Amino acid sequence: MKKDLLEILCCPIHKTELELIDDEGANGSEICDGFLICEYGCKYPVIRGIPRFVSEENYTESFGFQWRKHSQIYMGNEKQRDIWELFKRKTALDEDQVRGKVFLDVGVGTGGYAKGVIDREGRVIGIDLSLAVEAAQENIGNNINCNIVQADLFNLPFKREVFDGIYSIGVLHHTPNCKRAFQGLIYFLKKGGVISIWVYSVQRGLKIFLSEELRKITTKIPKKLLYYLCLIAIPYYLVYKIPILGKIIDKIMPPISKEPSWEDRLLDTFDWYSAIYQSKHTYPEVYRWFKEWGLVDMELLDVPVAIKGYKPTHLS
Repeated sequence: MKKDLLEILCCPIHKTELELIDDEGANGSEICDGFLICEYGCKYPVIRGIPRFVSEENYTESFGFQWRKHSQIYMGNEKQRDIWELFKRKTALDEDQVRGKVFLDVGVGTGGYAKGVIDREGRVIGIDLSLAVEAAQENIGNNINCNIVQADLFNLPFKREVFDGIYSIGVLHHTPNCKRAFQGLIYFLKKGGVISIWVYSVQRGLKIFLSEELRKITTKIPKKLLYYLCLIAIPYYLVYKIPILGKIIDKIMPPISKEPSWEDRLLDTFDWYSAIYQSKHTYPEVYRWFKEWGLVDMELLDVPVAIKGYKPTHLS
């Protein structure tokens, strides 16, 4: 944690300033361990450089499991090129728009998207409810332009209107209330700031019906066991490639990722069947969310359902 993070942090309960005490292992501006306290006595630990505003992962345990197990998946040069292209497609933000700006990464995971922003001279505060923050801190937390925070999306520890931009890619639909999670972010966006989100789109058909029925079971299976069951996704790609027969099998099977990379296939499949919450949405629905909160200059992107919009200068 960088000391200047205190400028935008506040107690998530009382919305008051936080004071750093017992900062052990500080290295210049970097705080490794200590406590943050508010005037009403609320006390939040800083552990291994990460301010912790929650005591447990709650419904995000599966994400903490997978991202700590595959913490380096998006850190290689080739992967980073792919991740940056995907970031641009799902946010409509480019290098010029992130340079010199402060962004909130909602659901930072291993830090793949955040690293792309940092590498292009943006500043990122990455939040996650899960212990994926451990992987993100290891990967990018020491960068001068990065802070990782473990916090609840519905009770964020930030002052109002402190971010130039906010993005969330594939995260909000894994919360108990996707709409409310989105709306709560607007308070922290500066006037004139940009917000981009990507959420699952509504899909129909036999495969989706089968997956919904299967998820009634898989979300209750111990995460480690489910992870090993999802290893089927690795060889399944070869079955899918069989001419004619592969296509027939794929039509009657529940969704299994067909990403070219074996690691992506495994994690995409695990992600689909392990997440406790998994809502799906339409462009008109999400567009209404943006309009209800007075956002302007909305842009519907080519990757359903992804929308970008701006907070007008008069909106509080």
